[in-house]
Amino acid sequence: MKPKVFLLAIAISAAFSSIAQKNLQNTFLLDENQNEIELFEKINSNFPTIIAFWASWCKPCIQELSALRSEIISKKIEINFVIISTDDSRSILKAKTLAKQKSWTTLSFFDTNQEQMRKMGVRILPHTFVYDTNKTLIFESNSFTKGDEDKYFERIK
Repeated sequence: MKPKVFLLAIAISAAFSSIAQKNLQNTFLLDENQNEIELFEKINSNFPTIIAFWASWCKPCIQELSALRSEIISKKIEINFVIISTDDSRSILKAKTLAKQKSWTTLSFFDTNQEQMRKMGVRILPHTFVYDTNKTLIFESNSFTKGDEDKYFERIK
């Protein structure tokens, strides 16, 4: 009988942790000068939020971020576009340079020890989350092919 109770407790715990991950959590991230910045202080709560994890060596990541930024600008979409580089300390300079060259610097952060990546359950890149204005997860993707950006914005409307 005890094993059944133990398994039930594990199942309930897993369900609640899964629910908790469906809402955007406030966290501290590093900006380009390695200053800790509180996420909720930087995002506008009246707009949906896209959080995209990327790395300078990841071609689909670069394609995704460029496509998303282009769509946001061309359609004048009011959204928090947060990008988090997972490049380690050896390649962070390359990531910073690339972000500046591509003009991805508005809400650009760095996760050099992949702590935030682990917290959000990111295992492969690119990995992107879309949250509504209530900070509820409405879409998640761990791949990118040209044209996929439309899926992100369809969920927001």
